[in-house]
Amino acid sequence: MFRNLLLFCLLCPWTDLGLAEDIAGRDQSALNSVLWAGTAVEHDAAALQVYHQAKLMLDKALRDRRWTAAVEQEGTAFRALPPAIIMDVDETILDNSPYQAQLVAKGLGSDATIFQSWVAEAKAKALPGALEFTRYAHSRGVTVFYVTNREAALKTATRSNLAKAGFPLSDRMETLYCRGERPDWGGDKTTRRAEISARYRILLLFGDDLNDFISGVNTSAANRRSLSKPFEDNWGVKWFVLPNAMYGSWQAALYGSVTTPDEQEIQRLKYEALRRISDSPN
Repeated sequence: MFRNLLLFCLLCPWTDLGLAEDIAGRDQSALNSVLWAGTAVEHDAAALQVYHQAKLMLDKALRDRRWTAAVEQEGTAFRALPPAIIMDVDETILDNSPYQAQLVAKGLGSDATIFQSWVAEAKAKALPGALEFTRYAHSRGVTVFYVTNREAALKTATRSNLAKAGFPLSDRMETLYCRGERPDWGGDKTTRRAEISARYRILLLFGDDLNDFISGVNTSAANRRSLSKPFEDNWGVKWFVLPNAMYGSWQAALYGSVTTPDEQEIQRLKYEALRRISDSPN
């Protein structure tokens, strides 16, 4: 392993970004997950699988006026509302693995300045199948909403990236909802889903994080499973999740709180979680 890492450092053009540091002792989980997202055919196949299946479900949902994917619409009069779908942005329709690669090269967990620069460049590519699916939905008269936890200050650049990539955007109304645009639009996306659900029948939901589907996900791993249990029948039918092992609210579940501990504590908690997995009965 060390020989391979050393060779990677010597050959990689990012040595000026700090990759030539001694990385033999670093946690390699980020390296592996970013490489998988950025290079693996299996990653692309998983995205294509999601959007191929979603197209079939979209057609079915359009025919059934009783159909809604939003828990926020339960018990409400939604049948006569026009149809819409709600898409997350990062790692759902746009590929940010180049930004994540920069973080790994620099040995960083996250960096707001680097992310802002990446977003400003507006050059993230569409994930496989995402563009074709959203264009198909648009052609069927379905409004495509984008609900992202990118900050409101990044909205213009995000819209530019979506437009440049070819995603359908409305000229008549706002369809991109960013975090912090309103006082009640925090990291939990429930209030934004409710805002859309008041005016549209939500056919399908898409995301890479449990927060893209239900609220209250910043809790323990056990509680997250309990929260999602009642909705198991929604996966692959009304809810579509894209694979993302690079980051997400699942990580906070390992730490036991929303506030991220220091790196040493993070590693300890990760290995504790690993031990629990290895000790679990088959």
